[in-house]
Amino acid sequence: MPAEVRNIIFSHEEIFNAINLFESTDIPRLQEGKILSITADPGDKDHLCVNLFSYSRDNERQIQITYANFGAILLNYCIRLKIPMAKKASKSIKMMGDHVSLELVPGTQNIPLGALI
Repeated sequence: MPAEVRNIIFSHEEIFNAINLFESTDIPRLQEGKILSITADPGDKDHLCVNLFSYSRDNERQIQITYANFGAILLNYCIRLKIPMAKKASKSIKMMGDHVSLELVPGTQNIPLGALI
């Protein structure tokens, strides 16, 4: 039987907004600025690196966010924006070039969001 895979791909602006909408003491609110890039370090299987540019400080900085927290940020953002997602779907984070996507495979068991495919 054929399988369906759905990827919700987020722009840097959407991820910037998603981080600021997420309420957690583990993740700092981002000041006015923009995301320059998001990278996955092959040596660090636990974190994504978000490279930011701050307009007010006129400088760049980097924050690290765990895959689990990044998954929670994206799920929260999808729920707030009413982006449809199958409840019974495995959900994982996948890098697509310089963008992050939330990959959903309907009808399968949920796997930890930390899994990078």
